[in-house]
Amino acid sequence: MKEGVTFSSNHLDKNLVYVDLVEKRAFVPMKDAVLFLVDYVSRKDAKGNQWGNDRYHIFPSVPHELYGLQPGFKFNNDTQIDITLSKFIFNAYLKATQVLNVTKKGADID
Repeated sequence: MKEGVTFSSNHLDKNLVYVDLVEKRAFVPMKDAVLFLVDYVSRKDAKGNQWGNDRYHIFPSVPHELYGLQPGFKFNNDTQIDITLSKFIFNAYLKATQVLNVTKKGADID
């Protein structure tokens, strides 16, 4: 029984530390990163008919470990690392808005 209480309080402490960190230090930079990414993928050259679909694309993107910039940006779009990190920050931001009870108006994202 004691271990269960310890585990529960440890989880609670971690949650309170998370809320405190997000509220005091992390929320604004996370929000700014999300706003930047939304603007970046909403540009005319990052979506539209030239892509052959109606999706947003991370373009240009440079996977340094593979081949760097290519002539005409041949492989410089939607790299795995950019997609992964973008999904991470979007999900972290959504979680932060829920934890802090931020409304859509306070989130500044349409």
